Amino acid sequence: MALPSYPDSVEIAALVVSIFSALVSVGSVVYARRAVRIEEDRRRDEQIPSFTGDIEEMNYGAWHRLHLRLATPWPLEHLTAEIVEGDGIGFTQDQNGVERAPAPIRTAAFGALLQGDRATWRVEVAEERSDQIRIRVACTDRRAARWQVSVPVDAPLGQPQVRFLG
Repeated sequence: MALPSYPDSVEIAALVVSIFSALVSVGSVVYARRAVRIEEDRRRDEQIPSFTGDIEEMNYGAWHRLHLRLATPWPLEHLTAEIVEGDGIGFTQDQNGVERAPAPIRTAAFGALLQGDRATWRVEVAEERSDQIRIRVACTDRRAARWQVSVPVDAPLGQPQVRFLG
């Protein structure tokens, strides 16, 4: 039995439909990838970390600690704090001891943080200082998403007054 033969126009129409279907498929892939990227960017923006900061006096003002507490519920893998505004406050060269740096260090790093955890650094506080400092915090999560946030921190009040009773 012989196969029916089709006119050339039907073969051309089938080829055009196939090419059109391939183009629609490629367009769908491009659109889906773009939608995924937009959704990832939206989720990343929703998860911008938030911090609260304070400077704690230790040993009656003999030394100080800067605390940045993570206020958002998403954990971070790493953060770097840089004092970008304010004078008279800087990170110490040796975070574990009392060695003083010749000049204040403006940047310090910290490891992983969970919600409510705080990053703590030893800081030097000069007698003459700004009332507030601004810290730029660059942080990364476990998926390597990166953010930069600004955290205002009030400087501690003046040096304590020591009175001797007796």
